[in-house]
Amino acid sequence: MPSEPIELDFRIGGAWRQQMVIDENTAYVTGGVYREIVREEKIVFAWGATGGWPELDPERLDDSPLVTVTLDEVSGRTEMKVHVELPAGLSEAAVQEWWSLGIRDGWRDTVDRLAAALTTTSTTV
Repeated sequence: MPSEPIELDFRIGGAWRQQMVIDENTAYVTGGVYREIVREEKIVFAWGATGGWPELDPERLDDSPLVTVTLDEVSGRTEMKVHVELPAGLSEAAVQEWWSLGIRDGWRDTVDRLAAALTTTSTTV
């Protein structure tokens, strides 16, 4: 569990920030700045945090990865899709460097933990 509270300003231009705890030896701050919010459909944010990972410059949001989370109703349930787009203009080597950091697996693990928590919550309520 993170030792710091999650910060959340859920509005376009607002930011979220949280401590990610991977294991007893690995923790870091991450977050994002909301670029688009469509109630019950979509959240788009520049991914990163000032002084965190990935490093985010609030004055240069287009230089940060862009994350789009979409929500769709499918057979009476909610399907969530997460799309991570790296900044335009990166060299192929820079793109490969990003992927080599494990962001695909990291996002997959995060979404899986969220899904497990929601499934547990929905079946126990």
